[in-house]
Parts: sequence; structure tokens; C-alpha cells
Amino acid sequence: MHIEAIVQGFTKMKGDIAAERRAYERVWNEREKNLDLVMRITTQVFGSIKGIAGCAIGLVQSLYIRNRVYRSPHLSKSTEIHNGRW
Repeated sequence: MHIEAIVQGFTKMKGDIAAERRAYERVWNEREKNLDLVMRITTQVFGSIKGIAGCAIGLVQSLYIRNRVYRSPHLSKSTEIHNGRW
């Protein structure tokens, strides 16, 4: 019957979309983990350089956030912000 074939086609399409969504979510999750890691490492490197260079190095405004704690959902550690900095 034609209606049954149409319904089967839609059902397959829905299944394909669900599988594609899961695949993309895995990719996006991995990218988010990588971004969180790079941000944390960048902040740590800046802190090390700032510790050595002191006032000779300028501020990086994008690393400054007020009264927040950076908690990555993908990393086991959180980076607490002291005096508005990571």
C-alpha cells in the first residue's frame, strides 16, 4: 500500500536525523572539551608570564571576569577567580 510506504519513508528519515544528531553532538562535545582545555591552559600560561613579568605585561581583558568561577563541565578541576581574574 502506498500510505504504508510513505510512513516507512518518514520513519526512516526520522531515524536518520536522530542518528545524525547523535553524531554531531559527539563532535560538538569533543570540540567543547578542547575549547575548555585550551582556555584553561591559556589562562595558566598568562598567569605564569604575569608572575614573572609583573607589571611589565599588560592586562588581557578577555581573561578577566568579575565574581565568577570558571567551571568546565568537561574538566575535573575548576579555576577559581580571585580579584576578578582567573
